[in-house]
Parts: sequence; structure tokens; C-alpha cells
Amino acid sequence: MWIQGFVVIFDSLLFVTGVNISPCGDNGIKEVLAGQDTVFTCTAEGRIEWRLGFQDAPSSELLATCEYTCDEMNNFKNLFFANIRKSHESSSMTIRAVNRSDIVHFLNSSLQCVHKAEINHVAVCELSYVFLPEGVACTAVNTSWSVTVSCTIGSVYSSRGLYTCHLYRRKRGSRNETLNHVTMVTSPTRERITKNEVKVSGSCHFKTTLAAQEGQYEFYVVVLPGERTYSVIFTGDYEWITVERPNSPTISCRPHPYVLENTSVMCTCTATSLGQPAGSLRMITNNQTSQGQRGRQERQTSASQQQQQQQQHSQYLTLLDHGTTWFECQVLWGLNEIRGEKYIANVGYASKINRFLLNGKEKNASSMEGDQVNFLCESDGRPTPKMSIYNHFNDTVTWTESSSVNYTFIASCESTASYTCTAWNEINLQSVMTNSRSLDLSVFCK
Repeated sequence: MWIQGFVVIFDSLLFVTGVNISPCGDNGIKEVLAGQDTVFTCTAEGRIEWRLGFQDAPSSELLATCEYTCDEMNNFKNLFFANIRKSHESSSMTIRAVNRSDIVHFLNSSLQCVHKAEINHVAVCELSYVFLPEGVACTAVNTSWSVTVSCTIGSVYSSRGLYTCHLYRRKRGSRNETLNHVTMVTSPTRERITKNEVKVSGSCHFKTTLAAQEGQYEFYVVVLPGERTYSVIFTGDYEWITVERPNSPTISCRPHPYVLENTSVMCTCTATSLGQPAGSLRMITNNQTSQGQRGRQERQTSASQQQQQQQQHSQYLTLLDHGTTWFECQVLWGLNEIRGEKYIANVGYASKINRFLLNGKEKNASSMEGDQVNFLCESDGRPTPKMSIYNHFNDTVTWTESSSVNYTFIASCESTASYTCTAWNEINLQSVMTNSRSLDLSVFCK
């Protein structure tokens, strides 16, 4: 519906709200389809005039006057037909767009509804004589997030030369989304409308992207003139394209849970799905340098159509890396960063015995039967070592899971033996190393 509510200079008429013509596009233009009847309705109380205004003409042609009945003044050889819809309130004007040599002249004009009052009030709808598009095909190529849409139009015609294409995207179960519109690139055909007018062929091209939200999407193009809708067919002969968010990646590092100092750790990022379109899997490491500054290193693998789903990285570690160097897996998916697990380096070192004391001294000792004897063994290591003191004579073991073992007893004749303190942790197990010291105790029996 087209309603005028402002003043313009047009044959001394005033455009105002209260008189309207419908249907009429939001741009004030209505397409008149070739070979079809197009019906307009003018709503206004009282006597009105239907007029035809020509481009660059100072006056308009009176087609009919209507109030209780319609009196036709000039129907231009039955091109226009007026009729009452509701007495004194509304009337209609039908355009019978039959094929004739002068039809473009009449239909590349404006239809006016003039309300005869103290001041002339008028509503105007511009006319555009059109032939519907024929031979239309729209295809698309999808590369990662990019979508390129191309439409070819075999033939179409607009008396006003208005040729456009409008691209829409629709998510399954959701609303349509307007993406873009372009002017059609046209070239004349040999198919004539009149002596001086021919149909045109055309093409439209769009570049757009997929939506970042999960779901199934289709694209379609509306071609004007005609406002006909055409589905976009992707390479591979499908209309719907799936957008699927990647799963969060996982990380595993070996050796685990501790890495021996001055050796390398091997970390593997794994993604069970890189999503659609395929994202890229990468590993981020953030380690503290010997100067105490934090450096950032990135290793990235771009995903192919086969979706590369693993990324490996080996890094040399020292004790300075313990608790400061971390490894994190990420999937870059469009503008999104899908973050996965983080591994913080545990850098260890083998256990070592710091001291092994017998009655407070690091040497063999003698004792009288009935005296108190004390063995103290202390160690260091990461992770915390397990420790034991072994009596070689009676084959007994005293052990602890702390970094020191304190073994006190009353000497007997059977206590004479060699005693060995042993410390070990996971690093010792990795390197098949143990760390031990031995002391001898001699007991004098009474």
C-alpha cells in the first residue's frame, strides 16, 4: 500500500494521508505482470478520479470517475477497467496487461487516485511493466566459512530497468535473514517486447559467510522484477549446509606424571571433531625463560577436508619449567577459540640420600647389648621419595613414604648387621636407578 502524506508539485495536486492506493510497494512502485490482470484499490470517501500520469508530462489522462458508480472516460482500448468496490468509499482499477505494441508506453507510468475536494488530494503508485524471470539457476561454492553465490537469469524484463537480486539465509526452524542485495548485470537479448524494447539476460554474484551458530542453513535468492524465489544449490547438489561446533580437544603428555629434568616431554592434542566447517587444531605453550620473562610459542595445524585431528609437540624441560610451563590445546573455529585441557609441566629429579646417620654420625658404630640405637636417613627428590632401611641379618625392612626415616630400637645380640638405606621415586623408576647407603652396627653381648 502506498500512502502519500506530504506536499509535492504535481499538476496542482496535494498528496495527503487519507487517500491511498493498494497494493503498492514500499518504494511506491507496483509491478504489472505481462499477460495478467493487476487490480488496484483506491480508498477515499466521496468522488474520486482515476488518472494515468506519464513521465515528464505536465498533465495526466483521466481514466474514470467513481463514487456510487464508475464512469470510464478513456480505457485505452480496454487496457484499464474501473469498478466500484464499496459505494462512496472505495473503487478498483484493473489493468489488463495483454501483449500489444504500445503497452510499455502506458505501463511505464503512474496510476493516480485523485479525491475531488476543496483541495485536490492524490495518491500515486508508479507502474512497472514486467516479464517474469525465466531460466534462473543459482549455485554456490563453500570454502571453509566463505560462501560464493552466483545466479544466472536467462531472460527478464522491467520497463523501468529495475533489475536486482536479494540474498537470504534461513536456519532450519528459524526466521529468514537478509544478507545482501546487488544490481543485476544485464545484457540485451533478441527477444523483443516492442519495437524498441527487448528482454535482457543477467547475472548476480554474492560473497557471504556461514553463520557462527550451530544448525542447518539454506540460502535463496529473490530476483526482481517478479519477486520470485530461487533456491541456491551447493556444489555436490545439496541445498542445506550444516554448521557444527567442534568438541573441546584433549591433551596427553608423556612421560606422566613427571618428566625427568633436562629431558623432553611429548604432548599430543587430540580432537574427536574439528566441527563443520573444519577448524584448525593448535597447541599453545607458555614457558618461563631463564631470565624470568614469559615467552609465548604457537604451533598450529590447518585442517584439511579430511580434518587433521592430532597435533604433537616435543619440548625440552629443565627444573625451571616445573609448575610454570604449560601446554594447552585449542581449536580455532571461525572467530571462536574452543579451548581444551591444559597440562602444567611437572619436572622431577631422581631421589638422592642427603645423609645416613648411625647414632648421629655418618659412619659405622658399635653398641652394647641393651643400649638404644638410632638410624636416621634423609633424602631429597621430586616427587617425594619413598624410603626404607633394610637389616641384612634378619631380612627385615622399615620403610616410609616421607623424605626421611627415623628408626630407633634397643640393641640385642641379633642386631649386629649391615643396614642399608634406600630412596626411590618415579624418576628412579623411569631411569632404572636407585640410591642407597649402608652402615654397619656391631653389638657386644653381655
